[in-house]
Amino acid sequence: MAVSDDKPSYEELLAMCTRLEAESGRRLVVQNDLNRAKDQVDEELARFQTIQRYIADGLKIETEAAFCELTLESVIEAFEVEVALFLRVEDGGENLRLLGQFGFEEVPESLPYDPDWFAAPGSQIAEAGSELLTQWRALPFEQAIACPFHNKDQSIAGIIVAGVTREGSGYYADLSDGLASAFTVMVGQAGAMLTNRNLNGELVQQNARLEKEVGQHIVTQQGLIVAKRHVDEELTRFQAIQRYISGALDSDSETDFSTRTLEAIIEAFELEVAVFLRYAPDNDTLSVVDQFGFEDVPEHLPHNANWFSTSDSRIVSAGEAVFDAWSDLGFNQAFLCPYYDKNGAFAGAIAAGITDEGADFFEPLADTHLSAFTVMVQQAGALFINRQLNAEILEHNRALANLTDSYSRFVPFQFLELLGRSTIQEIDTGDSTALDMSVLFVDIRGFTALSERLGPADIFASLNAFLEVVEPLVTREGGFINQYLGDAVMALFPKNADAALGCAAAISGAARPFNEARLAAGDLPINFGLGISSGPLMLGALGGGKRLDSNVIGDTANLASRTEGLTRQYGVEALCTEHTLSRLERPDAVDLREIDRVVVKGRAAPVSIHELLACDTEATADQKRTTRNAFAAALALYRDGQFAKARSAFAECAAQAPDDNVSALYVARCQSLIDTPPEGEWQGVWVLDSK
Repeated sequence: MAVSDDKPSYEELLAMCTRLEAESGRRLVVQNDLNRAKDQVDEELARFQTIQRYIADGLKIETEAAFCELTLESVIEAFEVEVALFLRVEDGGENLRLLGQFGFEEVPESLPYDPDWFAAPGSQIAEAGSELLTQWRALPFEQAIACPFHNKDQSIAGIIVAGVTREGSGYYADLSDGLASAFTVMVGQAGAMLTNRNLNGELVQQNARLEKEVGQHIVTQQGLIVAKRHVDEELTRFQAIQRYISGALDSDSETDFSTRTLEAIIEAFELEVAVFLRYAPDNDTLSVVDQFGFEDVPEHLPHNANWFSTSDSRIVSAGEAVFDAWSDLGFNQAFLCPYYDKNGAFAGAIAAGITDEGADFFEPLADTHLSAFTVMVQQAGALFINRQLNAEILEHNRALANLTDSYSRFVPFQFLELLGRSTIQEIDTGDSTALDMSVLFVDIRGFTALSERLGPADIFASLNAFLEVVEPLVTREGGFINQYLGDAVMALFPKNADAALGCAAAISGAARPFNEARLAAGDLPINFGLGISSGPLMLGALGGGKRLDSNVIGDTANLASRTEGLTRQYGVEALCTEHTLSRLERPDAVDLREIDRVVVKGRAAPVSIHELLACDTEATADQKRTTRNAFAAALALYRDGQFAKARSAFAECAAQAPDDNVSALYVARCQSLIDTPPEGEWQGVWVLDSK
């Protein structure tokens, strides 16, 4: 049958395979790097989950002392530090009073304080010798992370400090800047809850005082009823805020969270409409996350930084610039309060109030509600930012998992472990190590003819299908594929030689049903040879600086390749050398027979080669086992130079084992030696002049 001229040549196909291998090499990524990155992401996620549990538990605490104790225990758990302090600013802002501590044997009741230490927003890490730790020399800090929390007027209310002492510095990891964001979020939550507790306590006390005054008839009965009603409403409002915070933590989605937030605002402040806005810095607008009570709301609203010059709530009335810009909403009056991201930057706002149409049916907004509205929006904003951070972390985690799975198909990650390196950044050109291991070559036979029959697309599909059978068997036996060499595979087994022989037998066994399925589908079978040798070699990084690749150098790898080549000449499926045999931990468990002693091309020293009968079909292996002793006796005659007797003995073996190609080969070889006797002294060694 004529062959089309447009089919690629063998060299072109090999070039295709080489390019594929090069492309795989360029994607060299290390499992340890990805696992380390994934562990960091998991730690950050666990930290934020600890913070969320803390918020939920903190809302249930009845006393300030118990709240401080829970806060410090949660800080210790979330950030894996040794000690922690909960401090409140007092004495006119000159000192810090101790509210609680964890891990110290003794702590002063007050510490020096200077607001300038916390001029920068967020958390800061202080080292021994810094101004902060020098002023607090009574505390044996080696390293600390500190963050202020604020009153409702944004003045500093107190500080939470955590870290490691000089005695404990050898047992705890150094604090890193990567902890600052999460620490800021947790301290902000603690401060907000403490402020809520204080406000709630003040309202309860005020309510109690009013009730007492009623009994003493200090004010009129009617005035007391009105005042008490206002206090009861305020108390109810803060209790609604606390219920909202607890419920919002259980929100399943961003939509569920924003809906709960707006519904809670409507309930707590008895308002008509509300809108949840998120700042979009790309186009300097406010995108509408969710709304309550409006018939139609645009997707984006104008933004002006001057509208949010203060972090507190304010009441906006008709005619102001913000309402003119948001005319589509039809606000008559509204509470407007911003919220901020983990770095203190403006992240969005919540507006809630009354429309022009509803102005006659709702009470005007009161300044007395501003503090409560600020607390609720700041809590909602913090929870909203936490949800976004959690979502980003989970998405990053999923992306890393997918990336790890993708790159693990291309890279022998055991390479770094064998070199004693932990990351790819530590690898450089010339890095190498001397090892003793077994090398297995798997080479597809008749690749050129197979390529011509199948064509480029089908040959690649067939190769990949075959490698999908081979690769998991190599991994199962503790080895790894070091290189794909076009129509061949080189696998390394660093643990023991038994694993390499077990892998060869497994590959042969799995290939039979694989080829049966191909034949049933009308495809050509993939035939192959297996060669194994063991010994010292050098494993290292080869490259020119721009690209590095893992490789092995040494006679062991070359001999394994030559041994695989001998499977064609002897008509067997798998061969190993005497070097592998000598390294077997359980030699009695392996079914082998010695078939020759040869000098392969490129070497001077002879080596014994052994056939793996486990790689044959059971019928063929039984034939060879039956003639095993007779074959060994014939081989001894051959090595003794008694070629005529050896020929007869091998002929008897071939007659009893018609599928034994080696016996038939020796019959022909002995006849050749009879016809043309060897020159010089016969050593019983066959010298090969081809691969």
